[in-house]
Amino acid sequence: MSHAGRIVVLGEALIDAFDGHEALGGAPFNVARNLAALGAGPLLVSRVGVDPAGERITEQMTRLGMALHGLQRDRDHATGRVLVELRDGQPEFRIEPDAAWDWLGSDA
Repeated sequence: MSHAGRIVVLGEALIDAFDGHEALGGAPFNVARNLAALGAGPLLVSRVGVDPAGERITEQMTRLGMALHGLQRDRDHATGRVLVELRDGQPEFRIEPDAAWDWLGSDA
């Protein structure tokens, strides 16, 4: 595949946790995987932990044929998690601090 005109998506790939369920998420990750599903071949630049959540993200990227060279893996920090709760019918988001995404390096 030619890299000319490739779409680069920079941002977090993480886990959304709500009502006892977990889903792969992060707006940039969602955009990149939807572009991949449409055949656009995006490059996601992000960072995940060397943990089960990071493995789930990597597996989904592989299944979709996404390039992995923009995905950094962090042995010291966990994959990001966002806890989602409904309060008065509105979602409230709590982002867990010091996640792998917070340590994105320039070596991607």
